[in-house]
Amino acid sequence: MSIKTDHESQSPNVIHFRPKRVAFVLSKDPTREELAFDWTLSEADKIRVLKHRGDDNRRRYAVQLCVLRKYGRFLDSYNSVPAKVIGYLSRQLEIEPTMGLSAPDREATETEYRNDICRYLGCRQFNDQSRQQLERWILAAVSESFYVENLIEKAERFLRDHKIVIPAPGHLERTVNAAYAQAE
Repeated sequence: MSIKTDHESQSPNVIHFRPKRVAFVLSKDPTREELAFDWTLSEADKIRVLKHRGDDNRRRYAVQLCVLRKYGRFLDSYNSVPAKVIGYLSRQLEIEPTMGLSAPDREATETEYRNDICRYLGCRQFNDQSRQQLERWILAAVSESFYVENLIEKAERFLRDHKIVIPAPGHLERTVNAAYAQAE
């Protein structure tokens, strides 16, 4: 994801950063190498996944585990998970494959899974404390160089490096814009 300034519709003192890609999307047709590197579960992962009831819950948990590990964020929707990925995870878990995944019946289940995955991977959710940490980092970056190229991409890297779950793209964009405007 890269950023650019939008000089046409902005106020004179604020630079707005816009990511080229608005939403996070998984590769529609992952290669065998991508499946092996990004979607392979360790034995410890499998034990953790198989503790959950129901094959669909196990698949969703495995998907979110792999997505957080690889991309530093959770999926908001399971509609974008390719059948190849679902099949690959299902084979590892020795459960019947399916063509797609639906949202869980209970929102609380998804929240529990996300919290459990964070604990397991040693990550923490994006909250006020992590937002302030990101804002301090942006202030330091802007102090070094007034215009920081690819600021949103660098903010994502900062969050991944600090094991903080990356928020939804729109939320991250607003946070980065506000921090940049304050630093300016």
